[in-house]
Amino acid sequence: MMLAIVVMWAVDVLFSGEALLATAAFFVPVWVAFYLFEVLAPLTLPVRADRSKGYVYVAHWGTYYRIPWDELEVVFSYNWQYFGAGVVWQKQYYSHVYLRDDYYFCGKLPKKRMRRKKFSSYFKEDDLYRNWNFIVRCYEDGVNNEDDGNLYESNYREFMNKSGTDSAVGIVTAHFFMIIFMPSIIWWSVSPFKCKWPKEIEEIFGKENHY
Repeated sequence: MMLAIVVMWAVDVLFSGEALLATAAFFVPVWVAFYLFEVLAPLTLPVRADRSKGYVYVAHWGTYYRIPWDELEVVFSYNWQYFGAGVVWQKQYYSHVYLRDDYYFCGKLPKKRMRRKKFSSYFKEDDLYRNWNFIVRCYEDGVNNEDDGNLYESNYREFMNKSGTDSAVGIVTAHFFMIIFMPSIIWWSVSPFKCKWPKEIEEIFGKENHY
């Protein structure tokens, strides 16, 4: 969305009004489409880790698995993505976890004895491994101050609590920029389409588990 605004501003500065209208006719629908996508299909991370008991819970289309941390099978892969005009190819990297029916916990019965579920994706290989190393470190050592400072930015309630914004003007300004540029940080917390965990798992973690 920010890119669309910058492009339209540049066209307005460099070219005529007709060029701006033509650019807006293309970018505004794209902007609206991305905005609605973030609202109606918020990011879900259907993986939760119980450090005290040593289990990882994974949700997959109504089937819930409980996998011992020491038996967690994670693999990394990539494929080539094609980007528009010209011959522009780039690698996209993925993290997957294997889900075996032996680890079925609750919900719908598994339809396959084993399936592979993607849980992260990056265009830089280093970012992929950095993300996985972060997960391992948080599980084994807990969340440190630096991690906590990064994690709260993905949770609306924690973001507002730690932003230090107390005045009415500051709160309105913060919400304005979040709604325009980061709508997902709000919609993730209230969207009816986000991943819902069954009561068997919610009873383990409780509703105050934000991450």
